[in-house]
Parts: sequence; structure tokens; C-alpha cells
Amino acid sequence: MPLSRQGRRNPMDLEIEWGSLVLVLGVAFITTVAVVVLYSVGLRLLSLGDPQSGTARPVAASVAAWTLIGICGAVVLYGVYLVIPQFH
Repeated sequence: MPLSRQGRRNPMDLEIEWGSLVLVLGVAFITTVAVVVLYSVGLRLLSLGDPQSGTARPVAASVAAWTLIGICGAVVLYGVYLVIPQFH
């Protein structure tokens, strides 16, 4: 870090920890993709069955779908918990 003439650090000089930045970006990207995929699979499972032909959706598909959607909601709420400092 360059020092000023008085031997102090200039507050306008910024140091970026690139490794930490890349780690945060990677985790955010992977988490986003995972939540989108889980939510999409959950919606796909909810769309099984055809009410016009009388084919009902299997119970296992309904349980799996709502479980996946619930997991997505829990991940979003955990992210909000991490962002808002009053919650810790």
C-alpha cells in the first residue's frame, strides 16, 4: 500500500481481496442456479396430471414439489437473514 508523504495511508486507495471476491461470486452464482433449478423442478412436478382427462397428479409428485418449493423459500429467507444485520 503506498504511503503518503506524512507516512499515513491514503483512505482513497483501495485494496481488493480478489480471492474473496471470486469466492463470493462463485457461491452466489451456484446458489442462484440451484434455487432456480429446484424451483423449476418443483413447478414441473406440480404440473403433472391432466384434469381434462381425469388423470390425477401422484401424491409423491405433490409432496416432492412442495418440498422443493419449501427448500427454495428457506434458502431465500436465509439469504435475507444474512443480509439484514438486525437479525443476528
